[in-house]
Amino acid sequence: MNATNKLFRRSNVRAPAELLQRLSNPRERSQIKVIRGMATTTIHTPRDPNTLSNYNNFLTTHTTANFDIDFKQKRLVGNVVLDLKSITNAETEEVILDTSYLEINDVKVEGTTPKWSLLSRFEPYGSALSIKLGKGVENGKNVRVNIQVKTTEKCTALQWLTRAQTSNKKHPYMSEVSQCQAIHARSLFPCQDTPDVKSTFEFNIRSPLPVIASGLSTGTKDFQPGKSGEHGTLLYTFKQDIPIPSYLFALASGDIATASIGPRSTVATGPEEIGASKWELEADTEKFIQTAEVNTCGDYGSPFSADFRGRA
Repeated sequence: MNATNKLFRRSNVRAPAELLQRLSNPRERSQIKVIRGMATTTIHTPRDPNTLSNYNNFLTTHTTANFDIDFKQKRLVGNVVLDLKSITNAETEEVILDTSYLEINDVKVEGTTPKWSLLSRFEPYGSALSIKLGKGVENGKNVRVNIQVKTTEKCTALQWLTRAQTSNKKHPYMSEVSQCQAIHARSLFPCQDTPDVKSTFEFNIRSPLPVIASGLSTGTKDFQPGKSGEHGTLLYTFKQDIPIPSYLFALASGDIATASIGPRSTVATGPEEIGASKWELEADTEKFIQTAEVNTCGDYGSPFSADFRGRA
């Protein structure tokens, strides 16, 4: 089923043949208005068939991830806050997000509890999270959704190593597999898991071990002592002001060492691997950045650029 029929399937309306023919023309695909009587409906055709989200109605503009890393239970526990901008004129009263093997405990919309449900799993895309807003949202207006969430043992984005599985056998280690490519971010937190949607990010990650993430570090604070003989934890904070797609959400925690591989880039990995990783990357990383500046992205600036190397 193509993306257009998928869109109409959600509202139990079959896409008219004339509309399907028009959508085959790239010039008309981005936005079409359908007029029924006095009502006008704007259709932003979703291009990505691998998301269950209704990103044709709302776009995530900012994501705040607040997680505790639980090495003992091998899971992330916390909440995610999504700022969503309406791109239609109050034409839907529902937000639909991607999830996969997540435990959803609570949902708030602007501080109030809406009707929400986790729909049946639809392989291989996961389970859509449906959130009823109660009313439509005007074009350009934002709505804030706060979701309490835990990852599960079926999470496809994370890999957990015990102390014995690491090189120096000193500490456990957690990281993501190739960040979240291709559609694994939805197994970490509810999101619009498609490269068609990019948002800025904030990370507030509590862990007993050092943390790195796909953003600039904004500090470490708020030490909390451990309980029942457990290690104490710190809150590691990061900020990503350049909008990125969900699959670039990256996180790692463990016995992490870092080394400069250029005037504006850094590699992060285990202490035993840091020398080899630096040797592999330092000769060419700055050249790659300069080439990208010339040919694609313009001035890259001088952010922290971490390459999360494996530990096994």
